[in-house]
Amino acid sequence: MDNRLSAASAAVLADRSRWRRLLALTAMLTLTYGGIAMLSDRFRYETNPADRPVGKFFVLMTAAFVLHLFALRTAISVRGRTTVARFVLGTGLLFRLLLLPTHPILEVDIYRYMWDGLVTSSGGNPYEFSPAEVRGVHAGDAEADDIRLKHLVLLRDSAKANEIILSRIHFGHLTTIYPPVSQVVFATAAAVSPQSATVYERLVVTKAAIVLFDVLTMLALQQLLRQFRKPPGWLICYAWSPLVLKEFANSGHLNAISIGLAVWSVVLWLSGIRRRSITRLLCAAVLLGLGIGAKLFPVVLAPVIAVSVAKRFDQRVFVANAGLLLLVTGAAMWPMLQTETRQPDTADTDSEPAEEGLSTFLTSWKINDFFFLLIEENLTPKSRAWFSVVPQAFRPAKDAESAFLAARSLTTLLSVAVIGFLAWQARHAGTKRLAELSFLSIAWFWLLLPTMNPWYWTWAMPLLPFVRVRSWLLLSGCVSIYYLRFLLVWLPVELPVAGHRYDGADVFRYIVVWVEYLPWLVVLACEYRRRRTPRRGRTLA
Repeated sequence: MDNRLSAASAAVLADRSRWRRLLALTAMLTLTYGGIAMLSDRFRYETNPADRPVGKFFVLMTAAFVLHLFALRTAISVRGRTTVARFVLGTGLLFRLLLLPTHPILEVDIYRYMWDGLVTSSGGNPYEFSPAEVRGVHAGDAEADDIRLKHLVLLRDSAKANEIILSRIHFGHLTTIYPPVSQVVFATAAAVSPQSATVYERLVVTKAAIVLFDVLTMLALQQLLRQFRKPPGWLICYAWSPLVLKEFANSGHLNAISIGLAVWSVVLWLSGIRRRSITRLLCAAVLLGLGIGAKLFPVVLAPVIAVSVAKRFDQRVFVANAGLLLLVTGAAMWPMLQTETRQPDTADTDSEPAEEGLSTFLTSWKINDFFFLLIEENLTPKSRAWFSVVPQAFRPAKDAESAFLAARSLTTLLSVAVIGFLAWQARHAGTKRLAELSFLSIAWFWLLLPTMNPWYWTWAMPLLPFVRVRSWLLLSGCVSIYYLRFLLVWLPVELPVAGHRYDGADVFRYIVVWVEYLPWLVVLACEYRRRRTPRRGRTLA
């Protein structure tokens, strides 16, 4: 009896010690995010890029990443499921409120969202005219029969804030690439903002609308953890992540919208399988279709979901589920797909010729890539990359554009093969394994993209607790190295490498990305190999 009491007392003392440690880490994270919030004022749009403290910001992000990993490890071992969940969710909300009023750091995408929202809420079509077309038309210059363009010019001139927002959109010659469901969110934020609202006020309202979906993702992750009886401390890997907080609460990236819808669809899909509930499966299909209509990436979840439903339910359920998904996706994407880009009359305006944004993005956009970069540079004639080793005679591409398209085709085929293999594994997988296969589908899809923006990694992060290989947790810290790109681009750097002279942008593209990804890939490969090697007294479960 005494031994049991002693063991219970020791457990209580150990738990109190863990709580004290968690509270201390929370306080340090609060100070770190507070530092980022104060630093954001020096990243205002008007500031000189060379004067922005990128180095200090990177140090704070790195510190926050390390602290959040320690907090994750501590919270997982703390007892009291309800208390831990409430504490993590509450502090996660606090961190978001701390960063919500801040100026976006190293990002300007939100100004496009704000303009799109103004256009849609006023009855216009955001896919029809590029911002450059609207900027290039002077008041009264639009032709009489061009009513829709005149409407946008009047919208631009109706408030000083609207004109400033329009002037801050980058790549203004491109029409918007953002799908209709996200446009609804942008329009709602624009509609609830007073017409006299300043640019800053509209920015905060737009970010608040996006952060609502980020909060929904936290709640969805809590439900998944509860389904699989995993410690609620795992919420920290998403709720306290510096990458998530920076990209959504600070920068206001729209990906939070699609992530929130997609993760809730996963919650309903997995619970539908566990409970044999057709209603939940149909609701999951609706949410997944809306998620695709907010940002295209959730489509990669469809193969795993389709195979799992086909193997566990009869054909009628599968057809109804697939049909509903296609119907909702088609309806959600239709406004974007049916709009043709207008070409401005450049003789009468100062506009650049408009280009279709989505097509341009898919056929030429690349940044922060790794696997795609390796393939493309070994296909590009006379590549300047030090790792370009394929003999020129064996390179089929005639120029850089055809090399990009060839690399795009190859990586797309690889993505299809990987996702197909993961879907094949879903035939007899348990629900926990299905969550892991969903994560891997998104993760490898992202790794093979030519556009590996750090905020795209947040697509997979809510499902991180269900991956048996823990090295994936390190990736959200590694991708933060991307922010150093802005420092290198602005500095007068010139580095001789393998017979070439690299400027700052080349140093990042050809050298820093190796630091960003290669060490993590080595750790990941070693952990996978270790898990595949049976050891005495250890299982692979």
